[in-house]
Order: sequence, then structure tokens, then C-alpha cells
Amino acid sequence: MVNAVVTFSILLAIILYIYFSVGMTIVQNTDAELMSSAYQMKRFVNLMGNEPVSLLDDELNKDYVYLTERLEKSMLSFCVWDGNNTIVESQKNFNYEDEVLNKCREALFADDTMSVNTLDEPDGIYYIHEYHYNDTNIRVCSTILSDDKGDLRVIQLVGNMNEKNAFNEKLFNSLTVSAFFGVCISFLCGYFIAGRSMIPIENNMNKQKEFVADASHELRTPITILRTNLDLVMSSPEEDVGSQLPWLENAYKETERMEKLITDLLFLARTDLKQTDIEFTKTDISELLNEIVLSVSPAASEQNIGISLITENTPLYIFADKSKIEQLMLIILDNALQYTPDGGSITVSAGSYNGMVNVSVTDTGIGISEEDIDKIFDRFYRADKARSRRQGGTGLGLSIAKFIVEAHKGTISARSTLGNGTVIEIGFPIYEEGV
Repeated sequence: MVNAVVTFSILLAIILYIYFSVGMTIVQNTDAELMSSAYQMKRFVNLMGNEPVSLLDDELNKDYVYLTERLEKSMLSFCVWDGNNTIVESQKNFNYEDEVLNKCREALFADDTMSVNTLDEPDGIYYIHEYHYNDTNIRVCSTILSDDKGDLRVIQLVGNMNEKNAFNEKLFNSLTVSAFFGVCISFLCGYFIAGRSMIPIENNMNKQKEFVADASHELRTPITILRTNLDLVMSSPEEDVGSQLPWLENAYKETERMEKLITDLLFLARTDLKQTDIEFTKTDISELLNEIVLSVSPAASEQNIGISLITENTPLYIFADKSKIEQLMLIILDNALQYTPDGGSITVSAGSYNGMVNVSVTDTGIGISEEDIDKIFDRFYRADKARSRRQGGTGLGLSIAKFIVEAHKGTISARSTLGNGTVIEIGFPIYEEGV
């Protein structure tokens, strides 16, 4: 709103400058036109009030007729007075009162000529008067001279300023209205654009608030459990460590869970601030997946879950940070192990297609409902909150996985139905030498 007011004020100042500049130009041009016509009228002063008597007079008559026709087209009137204060010649091309011209004439012989401008030229002095009356605005150029007989003459040229000022008024009104609507449109566009630009900021603010609230909630749970177990230990100081071991083990597990949660929170905080260091190198994803599957196999065997790897016979190179890809795959495999029951299986496969290296992790777990599938990559979101918390999940793993994939210019998605397992699909651009 403030910007719109400032913009309109600036435009209004410019419009006023244009208005007054054009007005001054109109006045200057009118004065110059009146003075030039008065100068030309001097040639014919001997014809006015007298009968033409020679061929020279006939030639002057032709020029005089031409001048009066030009003045008529220019909407300029004229009046010529003799020494007896009588009009000897006049031509009215618009309405005005002769008394006004008489006042201008009388002022020429007074101490105060009342002129708004006086032009002292080699051929005589020209007086400019301005009069406003009855909604009529005229400008009068008067000059005094004598004819060949020595008789006094006062020549007056009259310009109608109403029409000329009307143009300036229309220009001012048009510019003002245009500026007003321009500022309104600019304000609405600015408001719309500002609103659009504020959407991602508001979204980020909302996400930050949700993140802080969720983090506080997630930290409160292990702290409460930790404190409860330690209270039980402290309530029985006479007991030995062995008898208190179950409570101490519970407390220890919660400290591990808190450590993991804080580590994940710090990682996401650094990603939000774009402070995560990623070192890209040429990486064979097949070899890396083989190492990761071997490291996870003992945990899978302990849960009686089969895990296998299917890859192409040739190396599959991507441009990646090896440690981050390892973190990504461990997050996905850890989720698969958590939600796959005993006797189930997990299959990791990798292959190339259409310029991408495609990696998929397929499990035979409990699956994810259709309403939850689009939310699993959100921070702190868990499809099965009770089970996830019980097994140490923080709800941050898949959001970290999504960041890692996007940092490698890849894609990640999930397909699942309840009771039929889940498939996580990841795509990475194939490494190309020199790119």
C-alpha cells in the first residue's frame, strides 16, 4: 500500500510538471502568434478607415484579405482603434465583449499598463494582457502606432485560450486517470505477485514450525521414558545393578534413540541451510549395493528374512557421493527390515534404462495404504506410528533419503498396497565422461 501511494505521488508530480509545462508552452506560443499577427497587421494600417485609392492599395487589399482568412482559420480575432477611441476595423472569430478590449486599450495610456508581459521590439512595444470573465479566458496583444497621416492607431490581436487550455485540461485529466488506474493495476499485480511469492515463504515457515513441534514431541517421548526408568532405579537404592538392569537397558535404548534422532535433526537442519557437503565421484552402484547388502545380511538373517541382490553383469556408474548413497540405501533397507515379518524377503535390484540407473528395493512386508503412500517422505510421518516408535524409528529416514536422491539429481517414489509389500524405486542419471 505504501509503495502504491509513493508511486502515485511520483506520477502525480510528473503529471503536474507536464501540465504546467504544457500550459506555459501554450501561453508562449500564443503570445508569439499574437505578436507576429499584430506585426503583420501594421502593414495594413493605412487601409483601415480609408478607401483604397491606388494599385498599391489593391495589392495590400489582397494581402489583407489573405491575412484575415488566416486569422479566421487560426481562431484569432483583431480590433483596430483610432485616436478617438473608435473601432475602425475588427474581426471576431469567437465571442467576447468589446469593452474588455477597450479596457486593455485604456491601460496602455495609464501609469500601470496592467500587462502580464511587455515585449520591446525594434518596430514597437507589444503589451500582453490576460482576462478571465464569464467563463471566457482571452489573451490580448496590443501595440500603438500611427498611420501615414499621423493618426493614432491601436492594433489588438485576441486569442481564445479556452480551447487551448481545454486541451491541456484533457491531457491532465487523461494522465491523472491513467496514473490512477495504472497504480491500481500495479498495486493489484504487486499484491498478487507478493502473495504468490509469499506462498513458499509461508510454506517454509509452516514446515519449520511443524518441524520444531514434531522434534519437540519426538524428543519428549524418549526423555519421558528415560526419566521414568531412572526414577524406578533411584526409587530402590538398596537394589544392586543386576536387579535394576531391565530399567537401565530401557534407559540406554532411549539414549540411543535420542542420539539417532538428534543426528537426523542436525542433518536435516544442515540441508535446509544448504550446508551439507557432498563430494561427487565416479561410483559403481552395483559394487556399492553388493557391499551394502552384505553388511545388512546378518540383521536380515537374525529376523529370518531373506535378502538378495540382482544387478547387470556390467558396472553401473553414477556421479555420486558414496557415503551418502550408502546412507540412503541403509535407510531404505532398515525400513524394509522393520516392516517385513519373519520369513519374508527383500530384493534389491539395479539396472540401466533410458539414460538412468534404476535401483529398486522390494519387500514382502505389511505394505502401505493408498492414503499414506504420498506422505511417507514427509518429515516425522509414520504410516504405523506405534510400531515405528517401538522399533526405534524417528520418522525422518525417508525425508533424508529423498534429500539425498534429489541432491544427486535423481528421483524416488514408492508403490505399495496393504498386505502385499512395498517397492521403493530410485533413479540416478548415468555417469558420462566429461559431463
